[in-house]
Amino acid sequence: MLTNPRYTGYEIWNKQRKEEHLYDVDDVTLGHRTRMTHNPAEQWAWSNETAHQALVTTQLFDTVKTIRQQRARAPQRLERPGRQRGPGQRAYALRGRVRCETCGRKMQPATIRHTVYYRCEFKD
Repeated sequence: MLTNPRYTGYEIWNKQRKEEHLYDVDDVTLGHRTRMTHNPAEQWAWSNETAHQALVTTQLFDTVKTIRQQRARAPQRLERPGRQRGPGQRAYALRGRVRCETCGRKMQPATIRHTVYYRCEFKD
């Protein structure tokens, strides 16, 4: 509720836009894929007058917005000091701590359907 500008009582337009991407540029008959993407807040169009009773004041909405932006820029806690995860890497709790009973090598984590598994990648 505190992140949705509609609760301030104003109408907002142009929050999203539709983008169409061709499957094949050379063959238009194959069709296209349509995706909705968010526009930056600077491009939103706000109504001049309130359209309904506000549940959240604009001052509170702006305060929450700035707090959320500050938190988004704050550095994330890393597994070890000085070590950063690359893009797409997850923070696995047992990474580097579980060893294979057969070969003694470190087991590698993997996520399949939101479940974490550890497996030995050594192939005989």
